[in-house]
Amino acid sequence: MSEVPCCNRRAPLCQRCRENLLAQLAGVAACRGQVWAEAVAKRVRDRRPWPAFDGRCAQICHTKVADLTGDAELREQLAQLACAAAARWWSSRA
Repeated sequence: MSEVPCCNRRAPLCQRCRENLLAQLAGVAACRGQVWAEAVAKRVRDRRPWPAFDGRCAQICHTKVADLTGDAELREQLAQLACAAAARWWSSRA
């Protein structure tokens, strides 16, 4: 029995393809979030906590992952992953 692809990767994606691409792209989004936090740390000596995923922070996260997918739901998940990775790196710095 041959498996038929569930979609052709156009937006919006089916849930199966969305989950598959999330697994593939999660590391990319996390890396972009960490690199962003590192760049901010070079410019800002502030020790405040990383901002929550809303407002300006969410907008920036969306721009960081915008080229990864045309699917709005997947883009939202990737943006949240980027923010979480940035926050993890930010809180772990010495």
